[in-house]
Amino acid sequence: GQKETALQCKHNGGIPPLGYDVDKEIQGYIINEKEAETVKLIFSMYARECGYKEILRYLNAMGYHTKAGNQFANASVNNILKNEKYRGVYVFNLKKEKDIDGVRRPSYHPESEVIRIEGGMPRIIDDVTFAKVQALLSRNLERGGSFKAKEIYLLSGFIYCGNCGSAMHGN
Repeated sequence: GQKETALQCKHNGGIPPLGYDVDKEIQGYIINEKEAETVKLIFSMYARECGYKEILRYLNAMGYHTKAGNQFANASVNNILKNEKYRGVYVFNLKKEKDIDGVRRPSYHPESEVIRIEGGMPRIIDDVTFAKVQALLSRNLERGGSFKAKEIYLLSGFIYCGNCGSAMHGN
């Protein structure tokens, strides 16, 4: 039943992402304009290379809140920036269900089991901004904690492990 609902790009339960509400009649997503402005602000700040701390300080100082009414945190901003729904792609079955302990571990289904439908959601973010943000997220992930380094090493950011591909660290 959930798979069929997903193939029709309808809401499958839970709290909709920030920026969206559910139309009770069609059970599909509609844009919540007030929340969508918050989403656009987060994307535009990150695209201008503002860090999470700067974004969080601004959002929380100006009284913005998450869908649940809480203050923003790193995880909430990260989830927003990675969510393909904001560029109009309906995504279902990305993360695995909770395990026997009731905890959702950070694991994903194989790509063949994920339902992705282009144009299945109302678009909030354009493709250019979304792509720029994804490139920045990827670059910053590769940099790791280099911006916090207490000592600068000559080859920092240039040497990677031959086995796993992770960045080598000076000691």
